[in-house]
Amino acid sequence: MKCDFCGNESPAGSQFCVFCGRDFPQPEPEVRLPIVEPDPAPPVIRPTVQTSPPPDPAPLEQTTPPAAQTAAERLQATGEKMQRTGKKIQATGRAITSIVVSVFALVLIFALLKSCLFPAKKQLTGDTWVDYSVEMRALATTVLDKYITDYKIKNAESDWTAYQLDEPNTWYMIGEVSRSGVWQNYICVMTVFLDEDGEPYTCTPHYVVVGPDVFFDDGFIED
Repeated sequence: MKCDFCGNESPAGSQFCVFCGRDFPQPEPEVRLPIVEPDPAPPVIRPTVQTSPPPDPAPLEQTTPPAAQTAAERLQATGEKMQRTGKKIQATGRAITSIVVSVFALVLIFALLKSCLFPAKKQLTGDTWVDYSVEMRALATTVLDKYITDYKIKNAESDWTAYQLDEPNTWYMIGEVSRSGVWQNYICVMTVFLDEDGEPYTCTPHYVVVGPDVFFDDGFIED
């Protein structure tokens, strides 16, 4: 045995070092734990089960083969789907037709209102009024009827003179009117409105004069 203090070897089984006299450490006694045997298991008591004969099997129901039943269901489902699709298409068609009719009606109403509220702005071109002399003379006579009565007017085309002014469809017309047997010049300045066919159908007077009498002047004619 080797001494831990001096490092010399002593004979095996020595209680102390033969060189320095220091005691060798003694091994601790081995501790043995008591062995505990398990308790014997209690006996298993199995209950007595009374058995009875199995019940008679239920009779099998006659069913349609799965393949045939599935095909019939698919056919029925397809028919119902096509029917629903047809109804949707019909409803959509009716809705589109209703919308188209409504839009057409609105456009027609708008066009009618526009033609009533805002007459066509077509213009009479050129410095002659030969093509519409009858209509123009009738409008000038209608204007004169608002201011005087018991008069005569020359309606021949050669008795009238007309000039187109710079303003669109505005005319300076000169005719002859007789009051109390005296013939006098009749001057009418008016803006003419045309219908859809481009023919005069109404007017707005600006200046109405018979002889020395000024019956209407809205300031349109400055001089």
